[in-house]
Amino acid sequence: MKQRVSCVCRLKPLALEELKEYLHHRVTRAGLPTQSLFSADVTQLIFEYTDGITRLVNSLCDSALQTGFALRSPQVTKAILEEAAKDLELLRTAVSLLDIPPAEVSPIVSEAPPIAAAATNGASHNAGNGHAVPDSRMPLENYQARQKSLSFLANLMERWK
Repeated sequence: MKQRVSCVCRLKPLALEELKEYLHHRVTRAGLPTQSLFSADVTQLIFEYTDGITRLVNSLCDSALQTGFALRSPQVTKAILEEAAKDLELLRTAVSLLDIPPAEVSPIVSEAPPIAAAATNGASHNAGNGHAVPDSRMPLENYQARQKSLSFLANLMERWK
């Protein structure tokens, strides 16, 4: 391989500010000079899912934009981005305490072990080490709305042929 490749280049992951600039540049080049597709919260979420790795940023944003198009959404929402990340099997690297609903946050000293608390509310699962891990993913939409989106996409594909 070294005989055929004359130059090797390695890209470092983008910092959060660089990611914001990168998204703005890509959206501007695509024809939307006022970047309104990705809010600050969604940009932060993109960074958490991708760690600033541009290949993953491109894949995640492409998938999110396709989902947003199918749903006719004017913006990429957190739910759309999380659905796209789930499809790509990406995991968040940083989960803030704000992402955990108040009912699932327990004090450090508790009479019941964390696993028992998780069994009662059904919104958590066992991480394998005896600690409850809140399930931060929520369904994107109800079944009927999803069926409408799928039929819209099917009609679009038929017209494309």
